[in-house]
Amino acid sequence: MYVSIRRISGSLSCGSISLETDIEVYNDKRNPAEPIQIPRDFTRGVAELQMPHSKAT
Repeated sequence: MYVSIRRISGSLSCGSISLETDIEVYNDKRNPAEPIQIPRDFTRGVAELQMPHSKAT
């Protein structure tokens, strides 16, 4: 179990670094009036993923 937790945690860290890099590159190259901010709170996204899926009838 500990190995699994470390593996998933590492994957999340890599994804977060990739997201941060993508946003920084976009902001540097596009120079938007309002730069995209790096999301630091994933509470809403996690809650949405934990919601049960309704089945179409």
